[in-house]
Amino acid sequence: MFPAPLEAVASGLSLLELGMPGVMSSEEIALQLDLDEVRLLLRGAVHRMKDLVSWDGGSVVDSSSLKGLVAEFVACIGPKLAREVLVSFS
Repeated sequence: MFPAPLEAVASGLSLLELGMPGVMSSEEIALQLDLDEVRLLLRGAVHRMKDLVSWDGGSVVDSSSLKGLVAEFVACIGPKLAREVLVSFS
């Protein structure tokens, strides 16, 4: 879609929208994994993303939202690993 990596970054598009080889699209993620169930380590306890107050307000293609960041992470690591991973922003 973009001839140079710098142009892709400058586009402001999410990784899910760029069509990068090896990175899942939002449609593929929706079919293979429930992002609500991705686990998060927060203050020493394990939570599901769906339990966070700010979770429902985000979009998978908005990389400025928590949901968008998690979706991009999952798109890069794949659904199998995403089911096992424990996300921590510390």
